[in-house]
Amino acid sequence: MIYFMSTIGPGEKKEKLSVNDSNRVDDIKSTLGNIYGLDPNDFHLSSGGVTMDENNPLRDYDVNNGDDILLIPASTAG
Repeated sequence: MIYFMSTIGPGEKKEKLSVNDSNRVDDIKSTLGNIYGLDPNDFHLSSGGVTMDENNPLRDYDVNNGDDILLIPASTAG
C-alpha cells in the first residue's frame, strides 16, 4: 500500500492505494484525480522531494510499501 497525501485545498487528505509499480505516473494521477476531484493537470506527484515525471513508471522512484507520496499543486512544483 502506498499513501497519497493531498496538500491541495483546505486540510490534508490521505488515501491509501495498492499501486502496481509498473504503472506510469500519469495513470496514477488520473486515478487520484478521480478520488480527490482534481484535474490531473493541476497537480504533480512528489516523493522524497523529487517531482515525478508523468511518463515514467512508479518503480523509477524507489517507492516502498507504506511510503507517502504527495500531491502538490502544479503551480508550486519546481
